Amino acid sequence: MKKTAALALSLTFLFSAHYQPPAQACSFGSDPYFTYTLHPDFPMRNYAVGQLGILQNTYARSYLLVAQRYLADKPLSKEEQSGVEALWKERFDSTYMGCSANTDSWLKLRGTIPGITPIKSIDTERAVSKEDEYNTYCNAQSSAFETATKTLQTLITKYGIGSEQVKQWTAAQDQVFSNAGSPQYSGKIPVITIPTELPADADAFLKQERNYQIAAANFYAQNFDDAIKQFDAIAADSASRWKQLAAYLAVRAMVRKANLPKVMDKPLMEQALKKSRELAADPNFAALKSDIDAVTSFVAARIAPNEHLQELVTQKLTQDNASEITKTLDNFIDPSNDGNAVLYQDVPAELKKNPVIDWILAFQSTDDAGTKHSIDKWKETHSTEWLVAAIAAIDSDDASANAVIAAAKANKSNAAKWILFHHVNRLEADQNKTEAVRVALDKVINAPPADLPAGSLNEIKKQRLRLSRDVNEFVKFGVQTPLAICSDGGIPQLPDEAADLEGKGKNKPTFTEEAGNVLTLKMPLSQLRQVATKSIPTDLRNDVAWTAWVRAVLIGDEVEAKQLALIAQPLNKAKSKMFAEYLAAMTPEAKKFAAVYLMSHFSSARPNASAGVLQDDSYGDSSGWWWSEKPVEAAPNDGDGAKVETFKPLFINAAQQKELAGQLAKLKTVDCAPNYFAKVILAYAKAHPSDPRLPEALHYGVKSTRYGMTTSATTALSKEMFSLLHTKYKGNSWTKQTPYWF
Repeated sequence: MKKTAALALSLTFLFSAHYQPPAQACSFGSDPYFTYTLHPDFPMRNYAVGQLGILQNTYARSYLLVAQRYLADKPLSKEEQSGVEALWKERFDSTYMGCSANTDSWLKLRGTIPGITPIKSIDTERAVSKEDEYNTYCNAQSSAFETATKTLQTLITKYGIGSEQVKQWTAAQDQVFSNAGSPQYSGKIPVITIPTELPADADAFLKQERNYQIAAANFYAQNFDDAIKQFDAIAADSASRWKQLAAYLAVRAMVRKANLPKVMDKPLMEQALKKSRELAADPNFAALKSDIDAVTSFVAARIAPNEHLQELVTQKLTQDNASEITKTLDNFIDPSNDGNAVLYQDVPAELKKNPVIDWILAFQSTDDAGTKHSIDKWKETHSTEWLVAAIAAIDSDDASANAVIAAAKANKSNAAKWILFHHVNRLEADQNKTEAVRVALDKVINAPPADLPAGSLNEIKKQRLRLSRDVNEFVKFGVQTPLAICSDGGIPQLPDEAADLEGKGKNKPTFTEEAGNVLTLKMPLSQLRQVATKSIPTDLRNDVAWTAWVRAVLIGDEVEAKQLALIAQPLNKAKSKMFAEYLAAMTPEAKKFAAVYLMSHFSSARPNASAGVLQDDSYGDSSGWWWSEKPVEAAPNDGDGAKVETFKPLFINAAQQKELAGQLAKLKTVDCAPNYFAKVILAYAKAHPSDPRLPEALHYGVKSTRYGMTTSATTALSKEMFSLLHTKYKGNSWTKQTPYWF
């Protein structure tokens, strides 16, 4: 089996609250998810206790780490369950969008200082370098502003809010934070502003504060050598209240200096690791333990990742431990964080020596080497975890397929049962055991067990969809209720609605991407008409009838167009009157104009049925944009960019295939919607200039040339409609609403 490539297997590597890698741009969409591919169903607590469902090899590695434990019959303790749940919550609560530290408390307190000019925001994102200004990192974290706020409050208490000491310190802190950001994509070198040292006879406390500000400013300004030297000097000052933090920040400055260049400075990283371990062993730094541990792990993961991993996997699975294992593994396997597929043949040999890591990477692999290794390990161990890896990868014609199927049927693991069930039926369907697979799938679908996650049930329905006997079964299994609608505005596959995080959302049923592709590419109009009359939600019937009618009109099938119009008319009040005009038209010319008059009013008019979120006209011209040239459009991928396969339904006969082929061939000759509308409207206007609908039709025709998908011929047609409207129908209200052509 060719397994799906692992997509974005981890979120951004978060380094405590102190270091983040270059920020990445994000794309947005709004997609229904019937089955999650990057993580299990919500709520995550069910997965944490061992309800794995149909395990996906595209899950982030933190979920596979947990799965391996249950498949190996080493269930998580309650403490471990809480730890991994906390990790997943932390990651879903975070975002890799932008770099906005929480500056509110700092700006609020700063704004109370007399004589200080108010500011509204502080840029905290800095380019890696002048040569690499397209990659950025978060330079100043929220903790920096929290520290500054506490320090300012201390100074106000000590010297008074209107004192010169407070004003001077605040002005210097403004200089510190001014180095945090940089002008992006300008080619300009950021202006560096470093506070000046205080005179030798200045207040000792204020001198210590200023020395810390100077070191911090150099740190933000990428003057790392100066920052290291200055932090070390502060650390050596036994009287400074910053001595512990400065020692830690000196290590961070070393780490940042070593990592910002394109090639990591390994010797400097080794120095930083030695220093961080010294701090970790010093009881005087107990208050900074979590931060020091984070920087130690960060460095160790980069200069000796294998040794670091080997140590981590022997420890109890806590929130920090699970986070560190997966971050280290992610950076080891995919250092550029581009989500490339895992090729087992390229996995370093030392990683394969650890059974936990080896299983995760073999399960995720997409190459033949990974498949062979999984099968060989199952034959060697006869363990559940390797049986799962083997059956998820194996093809039905493999020499070991029947043995793997038999072992899966005999396996008694509760954790593995649904992934084994899924792949047994996948393999047997490929072996043409169609009826037996239908029976097995129907038994589960008709009475879903309590431990079957909703997303896994949808996956089983998707299997059954491919085995549909007729249109009735097709709509039964092709219409599913999404787990959630996700806009992916920063965190992939995070539901838009809070209720979906608890699995309690009330999403509307819709066609899956696979079903939508069949409607578009595999069903002739006669069958689309059948679908539109079935017992499915009214909005889906309306969409199928409406889009099939558009298709019938475009290919000139007046018989089907009439029957589909009769179905669609009562399903949509907004279109009812125009449908009546279409049905009442007596000539082909009049029918075609009436059809264009209707379609141009509703941008959801397309010759392809919707899958997922339905296109509607509630947002006017921005909702559907009609159709493009040669408008035969399958859903090319799902919400994650993964290719959606199009299958041929078993119930389509040879005559229907021939009918479909002819219809699709005609559809491929159709011009884009604005051009199609224009040609029909202009021809009709020439023959019937007194039709009272023409000014409105011309207005909508011109409007479609602005919002629709166009070609090089569109502008001339837009101008021709505009000119006719403004010369023939001067003073008409529709003419006044059409001030431009496009």
